[in-house]
Amino acid sequence: ATMELAARKWNGQVVLNGYAAGGGREGALKVAADHGLEIVVFLMEAVPPPDLASRLALATELVGRCSMAGIPLDKIIIDPLVAPLGWMDGQKRDRDLLELLRTLPVIFGEPVKSVVGLSNLLTRSAGGGAGFVGEIFLAMMAGAGLTHAMIDVSDPKILRAIRAVEVFTGEKPFAAGEF
Repeated sequence: ATMELAARKWNGQVVLNGYAAGGGREGALKVAADHGLEIVVFLMEAVPPPDLASRLALATELVGRCSMAGIPLDKIIIDPLVAPLGWMDGQKRDRDLLELLRTLPVIFGEPVKSVVGLSNLLTRSAGGGAGFVGEIFLAMMAGAGLTHAMIDVSDPKILRAIRAVEVFTGEKPFAAGEF
């Protein structure tokens, strides 16, 4: 009901955040379809799937549900969920995330929008000196096909990494003064 109200009242662009399996959010699909809105689809049920095959299967299932509800692929933004590196299997999950981003366009036959919350990568358990890995991982995800990222816009190192990615993707010309 809250999503429906926001979709009707907000004058700007609305992206519904979001939809996941088993969370009782089926109504979000109707709101997105009825209003032609983009929707973030989280690749999780009660917890994120533990491996690449499970994530890909869930992506196929959830995108299929969106399609059945009348939401076209270009309105779906997949959040594959970045795992904290401090998790016992965090490195493997994040390595799988890169492969997932590369595989989604193959599965769906066209580019797929995606988003991650970069701050999930480093938790207190990772230690304060590991902040640079966020910049590297962001660049790697962009190279694997990531289209959107939730970042700390006050972090100059992340912003510098984004400018470098934009240079290498051809979105911006190289200007040494920006670095």
